[in-house]
Amino acid sequence: MNNEEYNILLAKWLENDISEEELTALKQRKEFETYSKIAKYSSEFYVPGSNEKELYNQFLNKTRNEKKNKTKKISIGYWGASVAAAILLLFGVFQMKNSSVEEFTTMYGEQLTVFLPDSSEVLLNSNSKVSFSPKLWSKTRKVTLKGEAYFKVKKGEKFKVISNEGEISVLGTAFNVNSQLNFLEVKCFEGKVLVSRKGVEHILVKNQAIRQIKNEAYENWNIESFEPIWKNGEISFDNTPLKYVVNKIQDVFGVLIKTKNIDLERRFSGSFSNSELTIALVAITDTMGFKYEVKEKEVLFYK
Repeated sequence: MNNEEYNILLAKWLENDISEEELTALKQRKEFETYSKIAKYSSEFYVPGSNEKELYNQFLNKTRNEKKNKTKKISIGYWGASVAAAILLLFGVFQMKNSSVEEFTTMYGEQLTVFLPDSSEVLLNSNSKVSFSPKLWSKTRKVTLKGEAYFKVKKGEKFKVISNEGEISVLGTAFNVNSQLNFLEVKCFEGKVLVSRKGVEHILVKNQAIRQIKNEAYENWNIESFEPIWKNGEISFDNTPLKYVVNKIQDVFGVLIKTKNIDLERRFSGSFSNSELTIALVAITDTMGFKYEVKEKEVLFYK
């Protein structure tokens, strides 16, 4: 997608006149997360001395260009005007800040495939983010990850995945990284992986997995699958503390889970489809021996 096409989609998004397919394409651009944040807080945003409606119309005229005759006129309110004003004033700053970094983000329940400059692949799981520098790629193959992703790395120079919980280094392999606060889990499906966390290193080969929670002892086990099960629409846990099971359910289904008299350190093992929240909740609560209630987008686990 070139910049002109992107600007047209952005204008359609501001007008709330965008299809699901177009929105998916728009979300793949690194700037979209920034614009979403501007939209979210636009009701509190004010640009002193600016005429928001005039700025909005300037923005739409600029982005539509050749398609302006095909685009219907709309009546805008303060929301659309203030968002456009913010984008016009801040666009140059964001462009300079992010020009050397590509960033991709998934929302709740989404997955996204990202192709790196050397054709290595990253499949982002729900509510995750990956970033890298195309300009520096020839010197250092390095990505930053927040959340969970499956990597298929082309052979070449050392490849690094950096997260807040540790680093993973490879030369060419397929592996999965799940990084959350005080939680790092790595599974190796092909080749060899070096996992480094807080000065301690571990080497994984095919069909091996490792996990560390906070500063507890490392957990090692063998896996039988050829790729992460979540790629095929399922969620799977191997003796995982309930706290991190809860986090994953929230990421996949976009709900808020609260607990009452529940031990979140208890371990859960099991798998279920990521398409039905009810099935997931029943699988967890039946196994763990407690109950649940659902109210709109909130879930309560209780005894």
